[in-house]
Amino acid sequence: MSRPIRTQEGKKKHKKRLLFIAGGFFVLLGILIGGVAWLSHLPSATIATVEIDGAEVIKPDTVKEKVLATLSGKYYFLFPRTNAFLYPRKEITQGLTADFPRAENVAVALKGLNTLVITLSERKPAYIFCKGESECYFVDKEGIVFDTSPSFSGDAYLAFVQTGTTPLSTSTPASPLGASFLDQNTFRMLVAFADATKKLGFSPQKIILGDDQYAELVFREGWKIKFSTTQEETKLENNLSSLAQAPKWGRAMHGDIIDEGRLLYFDFRFGNKVYYKFEK
Repeated sequence: MSRPIRTQEGKKKHKKRLLFIAGGFFVLLGILIGGVAWLSHLPSATIATVEIDGAEVIKPDTVKEKVLATLSGKYYFLFPRTNAFLYPRKEITQGLTADFPRAENVAVALKGLNTLVITLSERKPAYIFCKGESECYFVDKEGIVFDTSPSFSGDAYLAFVQTGTTPLSTSTPASPLGASFLDQNTFRMLVAFADATKKLGFSPQKIILGDDQYAELVFREGWKIKFSTTQEETKLENNLSSLAQAPKWGRAMHGDIIDEGRLLYFDFRFGNKVYYKFEK
């Protein structure tokens, strides 16, 4: 089958036609983008107000400043980030969660097309975590460190005190804010053990965490338990319960001075053998 052969002039005309079509396409595309950009600036679809709901300890004005900073500027120098259909919702949520560790949940929603509502729920202090006796932080019920604590806070919360030099968790960053200071399984075990001692009538005050899984549970009654964080909570509880049921030991554990003197500690680290020490 024979094909027509284009002349040089025909080739030039074909090239001009392609350039004309391509030029027309880009002109139309530019008009379309320009129209969308113009529509995106309409006041009726522009976020003009940011409302903060649920902030108690966190300062609402500080949250608002962070949100407004995230909304500033444009996408590709054309589309405003304040547009109700284009605003960076995920970026706002992630930014506030990172900037405010006390915020447990952050919800972002529109009220109409001109108002952005940020709803926060704040973490509540349940424990204290201290590096030594001075650098202390508030911890929520899940073990998340979320704010600095001005002091050891007395007996208001059960305290976890790190005395060893080895990091308690391989995933914990240099600054503990916003992270778990301890791996979750160990944290839950320690909390369960401390709660079990309360049911037996004792008052746990702090848990000292040293190196090589060494731990001490210190009671307001003036004595402590030495144990390992690798031990099972139920076995620790059973050992303590057995001791508490013995009249003499029970009195010593509640702070009374018995014939042996004042109870200083029990050591549960050696299987079925329990070691103890009294002070005359």
